[in-house]
Amino acid sequence: MTKRIYGYCRCSRLDQSTDGLSIDTQIDQISAYAKLYDLEVVAFFIDEGLTGKNLNRPELTKALELLASGEAEGLLVSKLDRLSRSVKDLAYLMDEVFNTAELHSVAERLDTSSPHGRLAINIISSVSQWEVETISVRTKDALATLKKQGKYYGGRAPKYGYRADADNNLVRDNCEMKVIRKAKKLRASGLSFQKVASELAKVSMFSRTGAAFDPTQIRRMVSI
Repeated sequence: MTKRIYGYCRCSRLDQSTDGLSIDTQIDQISAYAKLYDLEVVAFFIDEGLTGKNLNRPELTKALELLASGEAEGLLVSKLDRLSRSVKDLAYLMDEVFNTAELHSVAERLDTSSPHGRLAINIISSVSQWEVETISVRTKDALATLKKQGKYYGGRAPKYGYRADADNNLVRDNCEMKVIRKAKKLRASGLSFQKVASELAKVSMFSRTGAAFDPTQIRRMVSI
């Protein structure tokens, strides 16, 4: 007998750019798998641009609620990490949802209709989280090394007065340093931070956004 199941797809912007896991690709994989194993996909639930590190996803919530009410017999994903990248969350789903409903995964060729399938899914999710945590540690170590070397390492732009050169070395920005020197001179003359900002605007010295400096920016600038 053909089983009624839901298809679930998820991707973040990073997933699409690095893994090619577009929503269309996932739908195609799920549809092909369902046809091969005599499963009827009665509806697709799609969370686009959302992380798999937690379960706070509206379409996933809808699918799980319908599964719990017995509207379908299982959930099919193109890859296990589309459902969750967290061992803790997956364990919760296995205990609370997929203890009665079935979970199928295309990439791993797994389902929870058998003890072997349940065991394999738990092992795979544990390895996946280990990989995520290992990459995170390596990234933090690499960023710390770049910081010690005085190199720009992404994230927020270098502080005012500096820029990153072609080799990601932090170097002084002569134009911005000129503004800083002017601000310090005005501040030393006894002007308030607000008045310094106004005087800079009068001589067309603006922030990186092209707007006039605010007092907080002036405070930081003269402390450099």
